[in-house]
Amino acid sequence: MDEEDNMPVVPPMSAEERERRAKQRDEISSCMGKYLLKGYTMLQDTCERCNTVLLRDKERNLLCVLCDEIAKPKPAAPQQQPKQQQQQQP
Repeated sequence: MDEEDNMPVVPPMSAEERERRAKQRDEISSCMGKYLLKGYTMLQDTCERCNTVLLRDKERNLLCVLCDEIAKPKPAAPQQQPKQQQQQQP
């Protein structure tokens, strides 16, 4: 019995899913590059949740750019209140 016979069958990805994953990889790479320029170190370890390569800062804190930066909910922008028209009194 070949080892290939034991491999799970993975259905083909749609074009939209391939494009979404490619965009996400590009975003991860760009974000990692910014952190590396700030002095972070790229580790050989990966995130347990998403399998992205981990970074470490000088204080030895770990960072997963996907879980901690890209995928985390962004704070909502404050909604602007419509300007109330000032009524001029005669």
